[in-house]
Amino acid sequence: MCTPQDVAQYKHIFHQFMAYKHGRPIHFTPKGQLKVESYPLDHVFTNEDLQAVTPLDVCHWFCHIAYNKKAPDRNDRPLYHTRNTLLYHKKALSYFMPNTLHSWDEIHCNGNPTKARDVNKVLQVIKTWEIRGEGKKSNADRPLELEEYVYMMNALSCQRSANRLELVRYPCMFVYQVHMIGRLGDVVILKKSWIKAHPQYDFLLSSRLPWSKNVTDK
Repeated sequence: MCTPQDVAQYKHIFHQFMAYKHGRPIHFTPKGQLKVESYPLDHVFTNEDLQAVTPLDVCHWFCHIAYNKKAPDRNDRPLYHTRNTLLYHKKALSYFMPNTLHSWDEIHCNGNPTKARDVNKVLQVIKTWEIRGEGKKSNADRPLELEEYVYMMNALSCQRSANRLELVRYPCMFVYQVHMIGRLGDVVILKKSWIKAHPQYDFLLSSRLPWSKNVTDK
């Protein structure tokens, strides 16, 4: 289920794509950020505009934002965006397609163009380059190793510029997170009333974690 924030991001991507399809210039900044003379977000595309989108348009868009050229050859590498980014773009474009639930019919040229075989081939090629280590490096976060976690807590405890409260607050947050096997978000919204003396052992404390952010019903 899409949230309003998801739809807003989808619209931003879709308007960039339609601007590219209609011939507006596209380029990358020195920092690798995509720049397109996009349509304003309040622009409304007609049903004819949407039905005119083809798998070739989607392939050219994907190639341009991954390779910085719409028709890459075997010597080119996808160094600008990862396959996961393109999958998100695919989801965004698909959201606005009139026949979003239908696969692409190559004979009658109708359906959802983002589900066409050629689009999936482009994604598969990019995945192959990434597996070989010749694509854009992933920006995904990785879990901290134990040694890194301990070093971080020690560093927070030894800050010279921090006040006395901060020297205690942040290390305690991470220690609590470790012992409760929780997320950092659980610690941030922790309430003082949730921490109590253990009913059986006087050298322990008992506490509870809040509901998960993904839980919407009891």
